[in-house]
Amino acid sequence: IPYGTLVDHFQHEVYANPDMTPAQRHAVWKELQGQYMPWVRLDGDIPFFADGEAWQRQSHIYQSPFYYIDYCLAQTVALQIWALLQKDRALAWEKYMAYTRQGGSRTFTQLLEHAGLDSPFGERCLRDVVRAMDKYADIYKLAPEGDYEVSFEWDDSIVTDMSQQLEERLTLMSAGVFSKQELRQWYFGETEAQAAAAIEKLQQEQQASMSAMLPRLPAPPDTPPEE
Repeated sequence: IPYGTLVDHFQHEVYANPDMTPAQRHAVWKELQGQYMPWVRLDGDIPFFADGEAWQRQSHIYQSPFYYIDYCLAQTVALQIWALLQKDRALAWEKYMAYTRQGGSRTFTQLLEHAGLDSPFGERCLRDVVRAMDKYADIYKLAPEGDYEVSFEWDDSIVTDMSQQLEERLTLMSAGVFSKQELRQWYFGETEAQAAAAIEKLQQEQQASMSAMLPRLPAPPDTPPEE
């Protein structure tokens, strides 16, 4: 989770400042790594790590911007179920199955709500997970014993539910206020030309698929020409 939040925070910084030099991006990564992963040595002999260049090995930053935080959200929910499992195995299993049975029928936060689970966008979920992790880290000697402090600093740009935004734009598209092209530009970060080309390609594929599903009618018999 610390590494995933490091990747997400770094992306917010570099995409908000596209004119950064390579050296400036390395400096931002090194600073954030010291904040999120203070146990990592930043004064080693390998420049790739010591100079803050390690972000380049994370392909998601190039190929799927802002996707990596999904791993942190999923792991937080998994830890929530794990913490419940330590207290009530039957209830934990019930909520897990209630969550997974829904499949992709709802948005992420709606899936959690209908399964009786807390959203990782809320403080209660995070506090409970941290409390359980601290308890079991002490029991199994995974970390030095001691007190800890939990603090929250929410930012609307991160907390806003992407799924909710998508639903709102789909509603606008159905009402004719938002076009498919505009939706793709917002969701995928495509240019106007890229979005238009992608939509045209999808339409062609759908037409080809529908044509393939239609039954083939026999050719009409040849009719002799009229005399």
